[in-house]
Amino acid sequence: MKPIRRILIASGIAIFTFLVIMGPLTYKTLVPALKNEFANHLISIREIKKLQIQNFFHERYGDIHILSKNPLVVQSLPRFANAFKSGGFDNSAYKQVDTYYGPLLEHFLRQHGYSNIFLIDIDGNVVFGVKRDEYIGTNLNTGEYSSFSIGELFKEGLNNAKFSDLTWCEESKDFILMERTWYMIRPTGF
Repeated sequence: MKPIRRILIASGIAIFTFLVIMGPLTYKTLVPALKNEFANHLISIREIKKLQIQNFFHERYGDIHILSKNPLVVQSLPRFANAFKSGGFDNSAYKQVDTYYGPLLEHFLRQHGYSNIFLIDIDGNVVFGVKRDEYIGTNLNTGEYSSFSIGELFKEGLNNAKFSDLTWCEESKDFILMERTWYMIRPTGF
């Protein structure tokens, strides 16, 4: 056999032996390292998502705080409530209050991406909504929605600033939690 051929065969055997021995050794050392790297990556992602969720809710509470302290909004609730009680949504007093305060709340709704904002008086009457949904003018204490999620949310909101992500579910005939529809209920100090 020629020396070049022997060198090639010997090199091939050496490379094959090296791969047979080093393959499992490399696998045994790399797999735990890769698992550890993936676990660390998932932990990092979890922490980032946790912070994003916390920031999201912190911003929503901030939105409620801003609205509840805004003098125009504070003035608007009793005016909407009085105008509503004196003649409903179609009377001139209500339309005048809506013309004055409605654009502010509509602007806030658009700027923050909410689906609707409601003002509810202490008696549970939904006296204002930027968008005229089916529960505008209903009573959340005694009306048809009192036992629904929005009615329960209102009752909880009497004691605390409360918000929830609700939308109508036709199958259950109730509100369910969904994305980006925030109903804000403010306690009596509103």
